[in-house]
Amino acid sequence: MDNRHKKRRRKKSVKRAAPVPLKQSIALVGFRGVGKSTIAQYLAELRPARVVSLDDEIQRDIGMSIEDFVKREGWPAFRSLELRKLQELSSLNEVIILDTGGGIVEDAAGNMSQEKIDVLKRGFFCIYLSMPDDLLVRRLRSARKTASRPALPGGDAALMDILARRKPMYLRVADAVVDVSDVTPMESAARISRIIHNR
Repeated sequence: MDNRHKKRRRKKSVKRAAPVPLKQSIALVGFRGVGKSTIAQYLAELRPARVVSLDDEIQRDIGMSIEDFVKREGWPAFRSLELRKLQELSSLNEVIILDTGGGIVEDAAGNMSQEKIDVLKRGFFCIYLSMPDDLLVRRLRSARKTASRPALPGGDAALMDILARRKPMYLRVADAVVDVSDVTPMESAARISRIIHNR
């Protein structure tokens, strides 16, 4: 009996394997509202690396919200700034998890930005976080704008148009696609971790 208790105690004291750090920087891409920021934090617990928010880095540099900057300087100025910051982060001598903005794949006119896609492909293993359009629109409907980014234009139909435009761009840059519609952010991070492990 004592021996059985000792065995049980020993079993409980077994520790899980330590998280395995990333060997290559990861970029999470996808539309606003899919959970990139939250999933990035969970992924960092599984694959220790510094999480960097592209939007936060830009706002720190310009000293104002992206919304205010776009109102003052316009979209072309912001997309140009976004490209320069992306280039800077891609050249870091450090492995990071990059949380990108939803429009990272676009230029100011809403066309695919080959320049930004090239930077992402060279510097990062890119994960496209996908979700069915109707589910994403419902999620965005209750949060049309954030404190830091400009409001998305129009109603549901306009959102669907933007989704349709950007989806091929996300797929173009993606090294892997993870459907996050049916799982928690922690489970999404675990899926990404498995993809990285099996590469």
